[in-house]
Formats: sequence, structure tokens, C-alpha cells
Amino acid sequence: MDPDAMIGDVAAFTGMKKEVRSNSDLAELTLADLGTVKRAIVSRDLSQFIGASSSVRERLEHLKYMKSEETDKEYKQLLQDRIDRLRGKLGII
Repeated sequence: MDPDAMIGDVAAFTGMKKEVRSNSDLAELTLADLGTVKRAIVSRDLSQFIGASSSVRERLEHLKYMKSEETDKEYKQLLQDRIDRLRGKLGII
């Protein structure tokens, strides 16, 4: 998955206050900019966020629109996978 897409999904799930466009932008963030979740479980291969912000609904609508416009089957499936991960109260990124 595209790293920028993952950052955008995490930002929507946590309610991140600043937009991050690149890795260099990450260095400028403070804890207050990152948003919150009720619980985060992070391991080397998987991150789980429990308790989403209201921004997830907007992100889901955007991803659904992107999927409806997409013609490539593989990319369409990647978008559906992202939608599925963000759909519930548990985000697995």
C-alpha cells in the first residue's frame, strides 16, 4: 500500500489536526497534532486503533468515490480493502 495513503487513513482514524504530505512533514508534528484514539496496539507488522474520530466517515466517502471512478481491478480491490479496514470502530493499518 502507498505510504501516503496509509498516513491519510491513520490521520482520518485519529483525527490528526495537520495534513502530512511527506515524511519530512512528520518531523514537524507535535503530540497535540496527532489526534487520539481510545486504544492503540502497535507491533512490528501491524497497528490497531480502537475508537475512531469523526473524520473516518469523510475518508470513507472519499475512498468510495475513488473506487467508483477506478477502472483497474487490482487497485479497486486495494481501495475496497482500505474501506473495509476503516469501516468499523477498529482500524487495522
